[in-house]
Amino acid sequence: ETYYKTTLIMGEALIYFTPMLKPVVRMGASCNGLELFVLFIFFVVAYPGKWFYKIPYLISGLIIIDIINIFRSYWLTIMAYNHYTYFNLFHRYIFIFMIYAAVFGLWMIWANYLSKKGYEKS
Repeated sequence: ETYYKTTLIMGEALIYFTPMLKPVVRMGASCNGLELFVLFIFFVVAYPGKWFYKIPYLISGLIIIDIINIFRSYWLTIMAYNHYTYFNLFHRYIFIFMIYAAVFGLWMIWANYLSKKGYEKS
């Protein structure tokens, strides 16, 4: 038996939980995290540092951001299904702050510590 189904409509994913006939969650284009990826990439690329260290940090940072966004989407789905009264608060404010804080934190790690790697005096 299927517990949920997804339907793609005009570039968005609608998630239905059976036996309900109306969508519980709509994943819009802005929820996929691509804007966060671009923001993070621009932050790291615009800051000085050796490419030998930038490339692995960019890849690992993008993986971290993607994992955070997946958990964000998961918890928003759970909230939409079980605690809809808190959904807008978490969707518009709390989770947005958390994910942008993570991107900022990753950039600060790059700016303060890792961008200087390879430039130390021997």
